[in-house]
Amino acid sequence: MKTKGLRDMLARHILEFAKALEQVDIYNDRHFHEALVLAITYYNVEVSALAKEIRITQGTVSKWKHSQSIPHPMVRPVIISVIRALLVRQINDLQDERPGGK
Repeated sequence: MKTKGLRDMLARHILEFAKALEQVDIYNDRHFHEALVLAITYYNVEVSALAKEIRITQGTVSKWKHSQSIPHPMVRPVIISVIRALLVRQINDLQDERPGGK
């Protein structure tokens, strides 16, 4: 399989996860936490990028990730929206890559 095929496959997988985030009950603490951890751990959403986009410290995001605190339910739709935007950015980067670099 050529690398473009691999990039396309990865992009589809990321897109499926981004769409699945729409179905998460973000007002349920456990469900929100699981979505956040999956995004950071398996889908390469960087803590620094997430923190920058929602204008909070990286430490705050790290506390959410490690269950030391959790954001207020009213802020969670914004957080999920930002995560989805970061995932879409990853997809676009994958699709823009050329063999041997950008």
